[in-house]
Amino acid sequence: MNKLLRRTFDYFLIALGPIWVALAMYVLAKGEAWALGWNRVLFDSNPYWMLVVMPLGFALIRYSTMKLAPQAAGSGIPQVMAVIQMGRVRTYLNTLISPIQAVFKTIFVIIGMLCGASIGREGPAVQIGAAIMANWSMNAVRRIRVDARTLVIIGGAAGLASAFTTPLAGAMYAFEELGSRRHFRSRAFAVLCIVLSAWASYRLFDGYSPLALNVPVPALPTVGVLVVLCVLCGLLAGAMTWIMGFGLPRFMPKTNTPLQAAGLAAAVGLLLAILAIVTQGLTLGSGNGVAYQMLNLDPAQDQTTGFGLLKWLSTTLSFATGIPGGILAPSLSIGAGVGQDFSLYFVDGQDRVFLIAAGMAAFLAGVIQAPLTATLVVVEMTGMYDHILAMLIMSFLASWSAHLLCRTSLYQVLMMRLIPTPPPAKP
Repeated sequence: MNKLLRRTFDYFLIALGPIWVALAMYVLAKGEAWALGWNRVLFDSNPYWMLVVMPLGFALIRYSTMKLAPQAAGSGIPQVMAVIQMGRVRTYLNTLISPIQAVFKTIFVIIGMLCGASIGREGPAVQIGAAIMANWSMNAVRRIRVDARTLVIIGGAAGLASAFTTPLAGAMYAFEELGSRRHFRSRAFAVLCIVLSAWASYRLFDGYSPLALNVPVPALPTVGVLVVLCVLCGLLAGAMTWIMGFGLPRFMPKTNTPLQAAGLAAAVGLLLAILAIVTQGLTLGSGNGVAYQMLNLDPAQDQTTGFGLLKWLSTTLSFATGIPGGILAPSLSIGAGVGQDFSLYFVDGQDRVFLIAAGMAAFLAGVIQAPLTATLVVVEMTGMYDHILAMLIMSFLASWSAHLLCRTSLYQVLMMRLIPTPPPAKP
């Protein structure tokens, strides 16, 4: 009896980890809202402030990241995937998934949004969630009854589920992208923890979804239009993945010191500031607000043609700065922009909504090359459960199209750079 109680108590302590992840995501979301709000106030007061704020802000973030938290750079998903791939989780509790890295990542992501970077919090949520879950479980529980790599998978997927408030997408991400049959054990308990984290986040946000539909569920447009849209989104996603994973390392100037990296970030920040001024601030931030207006057929967005391509450019440039920040939320807004342009020319009325949502799922599927997760993210956030099968087919088509230009997802490419190359075998 005592053994059963002790075992139950250990699992209870581990299950508290997803609650802490949800609380951390709540803090990050509130920080994002605060940062984006003040960025908009600053831009509205005088757009030319961006010519100062973005270069200096990006330079400061890049320099501070390299000095204080080098493993907090970028999205954070490749770091988690590298830990899962390499094993030896305890070795990386103070590096790739350390609490210090998670704290600095939270701070730098919020500052980046305050400066107007085209970044999201969902990618960083994966690294922050993995750091919280692994460190909590391995320090609070006397006897770990769950495989260490499974704890990292649970934390990363719980972070994604909490950030999007999409429990099914978080669970699917654990299976489709983070885990494998060799690395992922205790799956029923893992799914329970992921859903628990999403539920806690849902309660904290009082059921709020940034992409909730306030219009009737649309009908399906013509199949030909959907196919063309999804192939185009997949090709754009594949091109962005190739540029980020292979093009930028090959053609960008090499930076060997924090000062050089800060200078490059400042130069790219100046380009982003000019782009923001030219587009009247449309390219600033994650783009969730614009995507929400497009989904709900706000007349103000009917004139916003070309937003998808402009957001594609600003997201690629923001990635080039090397500051902490994800590309999942910007990917959704890029897809919404491309779908919006298609809907204005090929569909009328409420049916435009499905094209916009399909563009979001298609572009996200092309970037992460995980079509099941991409479909569930969009379906759960918009509530389009009636069209889940059609959207799933579109996501697979977009993922295949992206595969033509880049055979692996961006996160796989970046993960391989974090894994040390083994020395050659002695003859």
